Amino acid sequence: MNRADTLRAHLADLGFTDLQSEIPILGKTPDGAEVSGTIDLLAHGPDGCLIVDHKTGGSSDGIGPYWGQLSAYADLVAEHFPTIPVLGGPVLGVAVHWMDHGTLETVQIAQDAKGIPAL
Repeated sequence: MNRADTLRAHLADLGFTDLQSEIPILGKTPDGAEVSGTIDLLAHGPDGCLIVDHKTGGSSDGIGPYWGQLSAYADLVAEHFPTIPVLGGPVLGVAVHWMDHGTLETVQIAQDAKGIPAL
């Protein structure tokens, strides 16, 4: 089984069976900073979605250096797609798929009463 199949199977085991890739995203943070990027993989399940970013290498700092990017994406998905089942959410978490290591590092995101990520 190749790494893509392994990732797909692992996400399915976590309840994320519908996968969409390369989703462009554009918006502003509450502070007014513009965020423009592409969500590498948005994995959906019956309870919400997981934002997955593919990375190689890494500095042994884990997901930390990418937290700003991933949390901004989570905010934008929650803000712009809350009622669109195909794209929306709630956002249950974010993850980095370390492609060269074949591992998936996830961070669960707490939800407020309306299902909006409470980062």
